[in-house]
Amino acid sequence: MILKLTDELPDRIYLDSSILINSIITTSKYYDECSRFIERISDMAIKCFISSLTFDEIWYILIKSVVEDKTDKNFIENYRKRPSIINLAKDVVDRITLDIIMADNFIIIPVTLEVITMAREYIWKYSLLPRDAIHLSAMFSIGINTIATTDEDFKRVENITIYTCNPNLLER
Repeated sequence: MILKLTDELPDRIYLDSSILINSIITTSKYYDECSRFIERISDMAIKCFISSLTFDEIWYILIKSVVEDKTDKNFIENYRKRPSIINLAKDVVDRITLDIIMADNFIIIPVTLEVITMAREYIWKYSLLPRDAIHLSAMFSIGINTIATTDEDFKRVENITIYTCNPNLLER
């Protein structure tokens, strides 16, 4: 089942990193919808589960975005020439990380051996890329089958409920 981010929510939901990234990066395609969704789940005290992998994804996007904004140059080229350039993003990364860690309704799921083992199966079963498979496995490892995401790849997964603002998912 595919639902809108504005539809009635369950009391527990897994957040794919795409929702958080879109709610943080003000120039992102779904910033308005995702930032309103994050406010809503916070106001409603919905239990939100994220994988520890989420931090890797958020940090990378934040670092890339800040460096490119401040230098007007490609992140990878910049980083190869001067690795310390990533320090431009330190304050933003630290603030966002603390916001997530300190949020009363956010629960971080560790990426365990069990999660990795099952993720490998989901790569092949649902034709998912590795990070998406890890998110799916982490979600299933705690008995949740509801995910908020902007990622179309999750539509191939059976027996889950997807909350999204991505029109390509909602058209289905």
